[in-house]
Amino acid sequence: MRQLGTQHILLFRFLRDHFLFLTRSQIERVLTLDTRTANRHLDWLVREQYLCRRYRVDSFTHFQTPVYYLGRVGWSAAGCLLDDYKKYERDIAARRERSMRHLLSVYDVTGSEVFVEVDLGTESLRVVERKFQNYIKFKESGGYSSAFPGCDFRIVFITTTEERIESLQQITTSDDIWFATMEEFLSEPLNHHHWFALVGFYALPSIGKKEVSELR
Repeated sequence: MRQLGTQHILLFRFLRDHFLFLTRSQIERVLTLDTRTANRHLDWLVREQYLCRRYRVDSFTHFQTPVYYLGRVGWSAAGCLLDDYKKYERDIAARRERSMRHLLSVYDVTGSEVFVEVDLGTESLRVVERKFQNYIKFKESGGYSSAFPGCDFRIVFITTTEERIESLQQITTSDDIWFATMEEFLSEPLNHHHWFALVGFYALPSIGKKEVSELR
């Protein structure tokens, strides 16, 4: 392998814009490659300093699981200033093991993508409404489908209480925003089926709010 392909540039942009780091299996999905071919690509990208590798404790049987992030050359290829790379690298090095596990679980969503928002109840409804509007604009502009082709658009909005959820539901008509309290969210793993299932026992109703109101 002697030159970059479009899928490599896409990976660099994802790491620049959406993900702090990714595992090999997650990169396989981005590059749409089988494991053996993906490993060959990753070895070359690391060797040429497009990517860097950090090892993390995963489990007893996989004690050194690598995660990948932009190397200096990849950082430049993604259109970033080299002067900013040291800060980016420090942020990677400072990431603690526990938070890495959580972040990778958010990224690893069994074949779909999701935005996760954690609300402490301190922001006004007006501020949250602007966030919702920006998410929907990202979807309707085509930016989301360009970045994540073939993936459904979802926002999981985690907040403090059922009362807060009721208030938030009054400021959006989008069926793409799913609400939960922190207690509910933490009662299951981050990649539990009920957040991402399209069919089967865990699938949420696909009919929209307008259709629901008509059924009442």
